[in-house]
Amino acid sequence: MTLKRVRRAHEHDGEEETIFDYFSLTSDRMMLGPEVEREAAAAFAQYDAQPVLTYLANEIVKVGPAEQKGIPYSTIAAIDPAPGGPLVDRDGKALPPLADDEIALTSWAAEDQQAKVGDRVRVTYFEPETTHGNEREASAEFRVAAIIPLTEPSRGYTRRDPAIYNERPTPANDPELTPAVKGITDQASIDDWEAPFPFEIGRIRDQDDTYWDHHRTTPKAYVSLSAGQRLWGSRFGEVTSIRIPATPERSIERVETAFLEQLRQDAAPLGLAFQPLRQQGLAAAAGTTPFDVLFLLLSMFIIAAALMLIWLLFRLGIEQRAAEIGTLLALGWTRPKTARLLLAEACLVAAVGAAVGVLAGVGYAWLMLAGLRTWWIGAISSPFLTLYVTPRSLAIGFFAGLIVSAATIWLSLRALRKVPVRQLMAGDASLGRGLPGEDYQKRAWRTFLAPVLLLLAIGLGVLATQLGGEAQAGAFLGCGAALLAVLLMQWARWFRRTGRSQASHFRGSALAGLAVRNAGRNVGRSITTIALMATASFLIVAVSSFRQSPSDEGVGGFNLLAESSQPIIADLNSPAVRTDLLAADAEKLANTTVLSLRVQPGDDASCRNLYQPTQPRVLGVPPAMVAWFDQPGVTRFGWSASAAKSPEERANPWRLLLPKTLPDEPVPVVLDKNTAMYSLKLYRGVGEEFTFTYDDGTRVRFRVAGLLSNSVLQGSLLVGEENFERLFPTTSGYGFFLIRTPPASEAEVANLLEDKLGDEGFDTTDSRARLADLLAVQNTYISTFQSLGAIGLLLGTFGLAAVQLRSVFERRKELALLRAAGFRRWRLGEMVLLENLLLLIGGLATGAIAALAAVLPHMITSGAQVPLADLAAMLGVVLVVGVLTGLVAVRATLRAPLVAALRGE
Repeated sequence: MTLKRVRRAHEHDGEEETIFDYFSLTSDRMMLGPEVEREAAAAFAQYDAQPVLTYLANEIVKVGPAEQKGIPYSTIAAIDPAPGGPLVDRDGKALPPLADDEIALTSWAAEDQQAKVGDRVRVTYFEPETTHGNEREASAEFRVAAIIPLTEPSRGYTRRDPAIYNERPTPANDPELTPAVKGITDQASIDDWEAPFPFEIGRIRDQDDTYWDHHRTTPKAYVSLSAGQRLWGSRFGEVTSIRIPATPERSIERVETAFLEQLRQDAAPLGLAFQPLRQQGLAAAAGTTPFDVLFLLLSMFIIAAALMLIWLLFRLGIEQRAAEIGTLLALGWTRPKTARLLLAEACLVAAVGAAVGVLAGVGYAWLMLAGLRTWWIGAISSPFLTLYVTPRSLAIGFFAGLIVSAATIWLSLRALRKVPVRQLMAGDASLGRGLPGEDYQKRAWRTFLAPVLLLLAIGLGVLATQLGGEAQAGAFLGCGAALLAVLLMQWARWFRRTGRSQASHFRGSALAGLAVRNAGRNVGRSITTIALMATASFLIVAVSSFRQSPSDEGVGGFNLLAESSQPIIADLNSPAVRTDLLAADAEKLANTTVLSLRVQPGDDASCRNLYQPTQPRVLGVPPAMVAWFDQPGVTRFGWSASAAKSPEERANPWRLLLPKTLPDEPVPVVLDKNTAMYSLKLYRGVGEEFTFTYDDGTRVRFRVAGLLSNSVLQGSLLVGEENFERLFPTTSGYGFFLIRTPPASEAEVANLLEDKLGDEGFDTTDSRARLADLLAVQNTYISTFQSLGAIGLLLGTFGLAAVQLRSVFERRKELALLRAAGFRRWRLGEMVLLENLLLLIGGLATGAIAALAAVLPHMITSGAQVPLADLAAMLGVVLVVGVLTGLVAVRATLRAPLVAALRGE
């Protein structure tokens, strides 16, 4: 902005007379922004300031039966009468206010058009704002209300050579009412204008050149301020300058100080915004997705599997030392003292395991980061990730692992209180057929537990579809845990029933029936083994269902995207623009649709940005895009949710962006669900309001009107074009493009547009490839989460091997007796293998069923698909590994010496 003093004086008979003297506030942008106008009005409220709007008319012509040639390219000032202003009559008196349909012509213009008061005058001009920058001419008619005197200099007037007047100049002799415009106001003649609009040099007459020499940009006509702002006001502003009358006590320093003091008082940035860089950096470093929470939630199943394995291995160890424990009790040791001894021994082992686990955890984290820097670099675009380890995190991990392990061991030891000393001295520490620490007397609550858990699972599954982020992950996992518990309860019930039954449940195979009964002999051990395998299977299947692949709905039917580094004003969908831009190649775009969106630069709020966005990029959705999706048969973007109420809005939710909101109202916005949930933490979804402040100080309050589902528009906020222009008035042109081409012509169209628009930095991208890049982030994280399932399967395999070996060891006398009775070794091995397969397949199937049931609402609402082929291959590998593990127990069965086994050795 510029504040300068404008003064003109006339010397007559040795005396100088002031014609006008004022201070003028202008901007090199030509228009003063709305905020500047507000601040100036407040600062100069006591100074009788006058706002002025000067505009260029293409033609001023008198309306009549035989219209003559009009005055081309003339400035018109919109200003209200005031003392010292240009609206005066020949006697120097101020004119009465002009009505909105009235105009005051200068004497030069009136003489040129032979117009007098009462005549009609038509003013033709370019509209200040048009779509895609297409020049559109408009006109308005006025009644001549006054003729303002304009005196001529005695010789040619230039800025370097002040005018010498034969008679006294008038206040209308003021070229400073027009702000400086580079390429126009600084040119020596009209022929030299560098006009940014269609300029017909042939319309210039000799008298027009003479006027330019004498008066430069002095207006040739005046209208009321309200009429000028109605016709020529825009989102860029409604004032070109502000006049402040000069007085002896009012210096330019005082005026400047008053304006700056007002800015300081209101803290108005006026384009200069101070940013708290440190706070913004810390906020951005917080990240978008809380991977620590997600990993912890998903790891709960692995932690549970590890604790079950600890319980199982500890129980096996106790059973092996049953005689030793019985001897200690017989010698006078109390049960609490014996338990403390065993607990201390176990805690020492657990401490070593916790230490190894901490080191393994650091190694696992390093491996994940190595993968993100190399194999999965395309998913995050951040090769500078480094491992960050603190003593506090290591200490928390060590003591948390030790404490939960000790608690599990202690719960297991409590069950020893129910085992008689005589039974322990005989080498039997069995707790019966129940689950750990549980007797199986009839209890009423068991009848209702399974239905309650089932209802809880259903409720959490439905609720998860309405949530997002950590809450959604927690709800899905809670649903899966409840389903797992219900299925495991059914397994326990079935094992108890078959284990006590004297009849075979497999009439076609006595050996299979015997294997089932043997698996039911120790229900707790069998259920724990199934649970180990089920948790890992559940995790792998559930996480895999969240994998996504590009779809037509994800790209909205557009096979190309484009962005330009410089704004493009022209409408690329217009045949005329294509002909002008591409000439003979325009035919190649005959069946191509280009939808242009305005762009307010900002942070990428997609999953590819690991940092928390503070100013997300905003895209302005034009009415043409809304109209495109109104057409029947076009492919539409997939919607996760919207605030649509009417049938038209439900058919095309983009209509929610059309209404123009008031400055104090939240702006409706559409964004991708992943952007809302993870990057912006908008967990309440549709209807939630949030606020961002942009670099120019614009504070915008948004309201979520709709959520897209896995779309290529991820990472941006989409608002209606009218609201965009109001929020970001200085952003012009279009910088983001959705392009739909005929099949197999993508490359030709992309090359053509990039070649012709290369100077604007036009760059095209395959929309499916872009969507695949965005989805690769989610799919990569899923791969890392699946690695947790692999660890769970490893734990399950160890547990299965331990259970089978312990089962064979406990039944060595029984197996030896069966061999002595005539059973061949391979038949006994087959029976043991069947037991192993029952637990293995039961665990895998239980986890898979629970996972599929838990993610079913997500699959229905979000269109997710479980990669059945990949999962079948993965679980098949697990099955093969489990069978191989079972063969270890079979081998131990076959190699056991008969006589020694019969003796229990």
